Amino acid sequence: MTGWLIGHPEYKDLFKVAVLWNPVINMSYMFSSTDIPDWILACCLNKEWDYKVTSEDNKVFYEKSPISVISNVKTTSLVLIGGSDKRVPPH
Repeated sequence: MTGWLIGHPEYKDLFKVAVLWNPVINMSYMFSSTDIPDWILACCLNKEWDYKVTSEDNKVFYEKSPISVISNVKTTSLVLIGGSDKRVPPH
């Protein structure tokens, strides 16, 4: 959520600094590299695990990712990633 807020045009100027702990920065990448891809389906598409993902869905994943608004980020940010984290890939 922090990654999205610091880049979102409506909220980006509210923060002086930010700390992101194991953030999901890119939902497209997360979908293909995590052990919980069903979370991405539920979060981005409101779909169940048995849903077959299309290339259009992948575009939606990206559009709902903080990486899609990275050009708006002006906030100094500390990103903490665990090297052994099996859920959130080290983007």
